[in-house]
Amino acid sequence: LITAEDIDAPEPFTAEPPVLDPNGEIGVTGRFFSEDSGMIGSTVRILADSPEAERVLELTRSAISNVTGTPQPSPIGTNGSVIAGMSLDQITDITMLTFSEQNAVVTLEFDGPYGELIGLPTELIDTVSRRQLEILKAKLPEIVPPAPLPVPHVAGQDRQQGTDAHEVDERGQDHHEARRREQPCHDVGERRGFRNEAGQAAERTLRETQREAE
Repeated sequence: LITAEDIDAPEPFTAEPPVLDPNGEIGVTGRFFSEDSGMIGSTVRILADSPEAERVLELTRSAISNVTGTPQPSPIGTNGSVIAGMSLDQITDITMLTFSEQNAVVTLEFDGPYGELIGLPTELIDTVSRRQLEILKAKLPEIVPPAPLPVPHVAGQDRQQGTDAHEVDERGQDHHEARRREQPCHDVGERRGFRNEAGQAAERTLRETQREAE
């Protein structure tokens, strides 16, 4: 994860304590705030392999709902995409950038100062995004990939192949629920009028993955 020192901006950004394994997902999320209420959020999720990362990347993008705008290709990472526009309440300029790198998925959120309708500088967004990718590439070889997520199966498959598939799916769901209960309650909600869409998108992605497995 990036640090406050990686954010080279005229207005200093202060980091909140990072949250490990947010919403029961393997990874880390962090938020950084400036005095004028600008915000940068970064969430890195670790998956079992590259195909799983690509699938989760698409689910993550479909869960982004806090900004009006059309997704555009981004040169950052693999299959990078960026959405730049206004918040739904037309108060804040927001840029959401997503990409994958090997078995990892990254969601970056850049919120301009609250109420000023001015986004963070494009150069800052590009620099921070590339720095996050650089750090991720350096750290990924040291991270042991987690077990694969439950694999979706076709309805009726259990009747054809016995109850084994259903039992495996139940164990996967029970495992996710147990991990969610073990996680401490972290505030990924409002602060200075902002909502960390990266954390919310990650939670919605987990729910989508579980529904696919049902």
